[in-house]
Formats: sequence, C-alpha cells, structure tokens
Amino acid sequence: MDALLRTLSGQPDHMSSSAAAALLHMADDGTSQARVSARQAGREPLSEREVEVLRLLATDVSGPEIAERLFMSVHTFRTHTRHIFTKLDVNTRRAAVTRAGELDLL
Repeated sequence: MDALLRTLSGQPDHMSSSAAAALLHMADDGTSQARVSARQAGREPLSEREVEVLRLLATDVSGPEIAERLFMSVHTFRTHTRHIFTKLDVNTRRAAVTRAGELDLL
C-alpha cells in the first residue's frame, strides 16, 4: 500500500496524486507520533524477554501455556505481564497488544 501511494503521489498528472500524498503524510505522521509520544513519556523500553511474552500475548495461548513455552514459572510470566502493562500504560492483554501495535513493537 505504501509503495502504491508513493507511486501515485509522484505522478503530477494523476488525479489522485494529491490524495495519495495526503494519505502518506498522515500515515507517516501517525507512526512518528506514536514513537515520539513513547519517548516523550519517558517510558522504559521493554526488555527482550518482555517482548517475547508480548508476542505470545497477541496469540490465543493462555498464560500458563505461555509460561511453559518460555520455560518460566506462571509467577514469572505474571511479573513480566505486569511490567509490560505498566510500561505500555494499559490494564488488559488486548489493550497491551493494541498499544504494542501502535508503537510498532510487534
């Protein structure tokens, strides 16, 4: 989609070039804004292990199954999940996955 919009925006005689350029600008600005807001908020970045947990949170795998797959106790899994929620400023698994998508963490 990005490539198509860039191609269309580069064609001065094409009727949709200005619309494509506007869409590209909005998409680029939104992605940049998410990254900038995370940095400005001074949030601590996720550790590698927290990212591993987060990736599995995005699936239908249960918490105990995630712990087993990552060779950790359920208590450790819950600790990682709590840290992820705190760092992403969310309260639920679904919200964490959504926020991670917005911040390009997944």
